[in-house]
Amino acid sequence: MARGGISAPGTLASRAPGRPSSGVIAVAVALGLLAGGCGGGAAGGAAADAGRERPNLVVVMTDDQDVASMEAMPIVRRRIADRGVEFANSYVALSECCPSRVTFLTGQHAHNHGVETSKPPEGGYPALDSTNTLPVWLDDAGYRTGQVGRYVNFYGNSRVGGDPREVPPGWDDWHVPVEHTEFQVYDYVLNENGRLVSYGDRPRDYSTDVFARKAVDFIDDAAKRDKPFFLWVTPLASHSEGVLDDVVDPRRDPRPAPRDDGAFEDVPVPRPPSFGEDLSDKPRVIRERAKIGVRAEPSARLEGIFRGRRESLLAVDRMVGRIMNALERTGELERTYVIFTSDHGFLQGEHRQLGKNLVYEESVRTPLVARGPGIEPGSVRRELVQNIDLAPAITEVAGASAERELDGVPLFGRALDPLRDLFLTYPRSKVAFDAVRSHDGYVYVEYERGNRDELYDLNEDPFQLDNLVDEPGLEDVRERLAGRLEELRGCAGDECR
Repeated sequence: MARGGISAPGTLASRAPGRPSSGVIAVAVALGLLAGGCGGGAAGGAAADAGRERPNLVVVMTDDQDVASMEAMPIVRRRIADRGVEFANSYVALSECCPSRVTFLTGQHAHNHGVETSKPPEGGYPALDSTNTLPVWLDDAGYRTGQVGRYVNFYGNSRVGGDPREVPPGWDDWHVPVEHTEFQVYDYVLNENGRLVSYGDRPRDYSTDVFARKAVDFIDDAAKRDKPFFLWVTPLASHSEGVLDDVVDPRRDPRPAPRDDGAFEDVPVPRPPSFGEDLSDKPRVIRERAKIGVRAEPSARLEGIFRGRRESLLAVDRMVGRIMNALERTGELERTYVIFTSDHGFLQGEHRQLGKNLVYEESVRTPLVARGPGIEPGSVRRELVQNIDLAPAITEVAGASAERELDGVPLFGRALDPLRDLFLTYPRSKVAFDAVRSHDGYVYVEYERGNRDELYDLNEDPFQLDNLVDEPGLEDVRERLAGRLEELRGCAGDECR
């Protein structure tokens, strides 16, 4: 049983995710960059002041990265977090690759953008309206746009009718894996501005290193042009490649860069109180999908996954350093917002689970740090934020106009609501749920298919060990959260904020 005084799982500095502190540090962003505000994230961002220079925007988004693994990324922490702001309570609305990335591209919950899963026909790239996304809005606002790395699932896949040579609307420079190679760090094919280029298995072909070179090339080229730029860099790390064939295979998955193989050999798999947990108070579907048994030591397969994930992030950390060096060398750093985050988190034995798609903190909570013009170095925001907020933040500082009704709020240069509640969901699965993460530290979950609901008080139980859904004396809490969940379920625009 986890109680007060135990550090919350997966934080940059062991910060508990409880009620907002009265000592919240505000971020003072110089919005002289803009002619006006964007109406709290609603569609129709401010028009840029033609007499002022607008900022550049660089977003690095990893894949499947839990917050705790930020300890493997000293360059990101030193050059972005320490020089900018950490959002200590950052969540994704839907913990799955494709829906989360589409939320970044649209600023909307999945029930509004329509991509609720990673697989066609209901999800994946074919379900995305690519004519109305963040790069289109920024391109229309005069930005040069670039994409380097993974896009969304089933992009460029001819098996679902995709065109591997397609460059989606809004993108000026495009370097993205296609067909069945999007999860491979070697032997993959990139669509490079409409031309298919194959990469092999040499050390220099390691995908994160290739993406780093492409990102630097984009910055070098864009810095010479008379317009601001937007660059989205999306390495595979720390997503699995699926290279572990059996449960005793000691190799890494994903494979790290050759120079990093073995860097975490002596680091044990973390075993928080939730590792190998007694699941008797959890919903039936959670008990049924339990993958990690109660054992004295983690399995060889889990060790290979844990160490492969951590080691693969070392190349991403160096990539961020190269991006920062390029921005500094070209004189662009001080007028560039650099944002680092992940598309969702990942469970590695917590609650006897391996993967994502669940409501638990390791799955829905993500790293989010940013630096840029006017952001106070070393500041921390503890209010709840979500990936629906990234598109509103970017369009506002860019002076771009969103052509969708945005569900999130801009993150920079304004007070954030300490009473905000967040909607979490996973709608298309045997584990389907809707949930609310409340501002006062509760997580309330309603499951489909007759599963038991869940209620956790993160202030007292940060590892989500004790399901309080049937606890006497909490009837008012359950009723309040159930009502709030009903308000957020299916929300749009202001209703979500």
